[in-house]
Amino acid sequence: MSDWIEEAEMNGGAGEVSHRKGMNLDQRKQLVERNYQLFAQKYDGFITELSKLVARVNNLPPHVREPFGKLEARPKKSKLDNHLFILSSSYRFRKRKAKGLFGWFSYRSYKHIRVIYFSVSKIEGKVDVEVKDYVLEKHRLGAKGEDKSTLHDHLLGETPMVELNREIARVVIDWLVFKSETQALPFSLNLK
Repeated sequence: MSDWIEEAEMNGGAGEVSHRKGMNLDQRKQLVERNYQLFAQKYDGFITELSKLVARVNNLPPHVREPFGKLEARPKKSKLDNHLFILSSSYRFRKRKAKGLFGWFSYRSYKHIRVIYFSVSKIEGKVDVEVKDYVLEKHRLGAKGEDKSTLHDHLLGETPMVELNREIARVVIDWLVFKSETQALPFSLNLK
């Protein structure tokens, strides 16, 4: 029986790779923490403004909040301790199924979901932004539908912290309540 595992570990195998990854994670955490310490007031002010706007929107009468219902906003823990904040909304709709002779008599159900993530970047003075815009078709369990496609955008980008302000918060809320399109977001975003 050979001792190839021990030899691989001695020659820089799995143990060293995981050690390097751990150091890399620690370095990134330190960069994120340093960035946060420098711009904590600006970032926290922006997140607070978003939270206030979400609360105002959710307190509106139900007929004004159509079609999206309520917005969700919450912080989330992450490995990098990057002060991740998530905002989301969705609405359901039905569309006629136009295929076939009796297609006009049946409908397909869809759910349109919008999610935006803000987190402190490891790059000094930047905030990471992630945008997801999905239209998902509802399928019954066990049914074999002919069209399983979904329309979606998954975009990543970053923006300078100094540019985060009340106007940008309002643009984000407008996007979440389906009053504007993804192109209206003031961030430089690229497809993932």
